[in-house]
Amino acid sequence: MRIGIIVHSVSGKTKSIAEMLKDRAPDSYSVTVEEVKPTSDWKTGDKNVNLEVSPAIDGYDVLIIGAPIMAFSIDPVMKTYLTGIDSFNNKKIAVFATKSLPFYWTGGYQGLGKMSKICKEKNGIILVEKIIHNKKKIDEETFDEFAGSIYSLIR
Repeated sequence: MRIGIIVHSVSGKTKSIAEMLKDRAPDSYSVTVEEVKPTSDWKTGDKNVNLEVSPAIDGYDVLIIGAPIMAFSIDPVMKTYLTGIDSFNNKKIAVFATKSLPFYWTGGYQGLGKMSKICKEKNGIILVEKIIHNKKKIDEETFDEFAGSIYSLIR
């Protein structure tokens, strides 16, 4: 099984979550972490961002997509990437969002919902959605549960 973990990371925390997910994958899975990268400076409120690196999804059976929450929504780099994909071709997808503020009313569910909605509209099958608060140390037990739920659902 080929799994692509595709993330946009501003501070490096979202990418570190992706690496942790890769490390917890069963040995029988081939897991690759790829980053979506913008070509130039961008701001949180931008509607469209030019991408320098836009990972192809064709080589993967399953996708795990992660991005930070910014200004109560999905970050514009990931939004541009997801909206630029023609179709997910019924691939199984897990989505996660990282955010600094520990309060759920600060946009986590909105951003996560937008990521999932874009994927569903483009024929993706959402298996798992998760918000990860990255200001505090990640609880290993909770994280293992999250990783386990992803990998158990994609078998």
